Amino acid sequence: MLTSVLFVAGAVYLAFPFSRGLTTLMPLSFCLGLGLGAGQPMVMSLLHSHAPPGRMGEAAGVRMSLINAMAVVVPLLFGALGGTIGLAPVLWSVGVCLTGSGWLARRERRSA
Repeated sequence: MLTSVLFVAGAVYLAFPFSRGLTTLMPLSFCLGLGLGAGQPMVMSLLHSHAPPGRMGEAAGVRMSLINAMAVVVPLLFGALGGTIGLAPVLWSVGVCLTGSGWLARRERRSA
């Protein structure tokens, strides 16, 4: 499921630069939100199962710290990049990274 979420999010980011109106942005945004939202409970479950015994709170705290730090850093970085090279290459790079991550996760799961 997490692999498919990565593929869906990657495909949406790759398609965003081609959308020119509200009628295409709304379904793409819905698919992105649905995909990323569907993955969150599974991420928490994985975190809970892989955290050392008695340290789930610390693991969840580190996760939230990273999420909040990225909520500050990523918009600044992508805004600077988007202002310099344009928005489409930034969105395409995010899409390629997500799709590549899905491909690597799928490959890793098959070899395990």
